[in-house]
Amino acid sequence: QIRLAFGSKLPVNSDGSVLPWDVSITWATSANASEGTSYAIVHDEHTGKSSKVIAHVTHFNHDTNPSGFQYIHRALLRNLTAGHMYRYSVVSNGIQRSNFSFTMPEEESDSGPNVLVFGDLGRHGGGQTLTSLMRDVDSKAYHAL
Repeated sequence: QIRLAFGSKLPVNSDGSVLPWDVSITWATSANASEGTSYAIVHDEHTGKSSKVIAHVTHFNHDTNPSGFQYIHRALLRNLTAGHMYRYSVVSNGIQRSNFSFTMPEEESDSGPNVLVFGDLGRHGGGQTLTSLMRDVDSKAYHAL
């Protein structure tokens, strides 16, 4: 699972304050990552610039599921530009998960980002819902999926 958090609560400045237009990408794995091998690759569709952001890895001990996800990876994307679309992938120990994207809200927006989250649509009837969701996505009704 990969999660986005707009306006991260992670400290950015020495006083712990967060710069506006930051996004935190978080994902979990069952294996630890060697230093520097857990990162996000981010591409700004507007400028064409790409960057690699090293992730901070935290181990959590979960005795009830010893073979499950036990490492949280968090990459903080700083100073993103309002209205720009960003494509990203995450990498841990050479395993890459790709083809994710989000669009930063416009600065003049007085509301938060529009985010679409959906799960298993089931085996019966989900196709109609998926068609409608795809139409909404194509119309850029959401900042992140």
